Amino acid sequence: MISTFVFSSIHENYFITAINIFKDNIFIGAGPKSYGWLSCLPKHQLDRLSCTTHPHNFYIQLLAETGIV
Repeated sequence: MISTFVFSSIHENYFITAINIFKDNIFIGAGPKSYGWLSCLPKHQLDRLSCTTHPHNFYIQLLAETGIV
């Protein structure tokens, strides 16, 4: 069976959760160190494993928390 995940299914959950946070705050971001509590909101998470303190990727976390500007 061929895996369709980039790294692992759990890490992919973290990335998708970060992208969902980014989509709500594209320009100014969600704020520094906000990923931890935003990832636990049902609005952003995929499942219970999405709730974590950081997405295990510096660039994805920076994008979600600071936005484009």
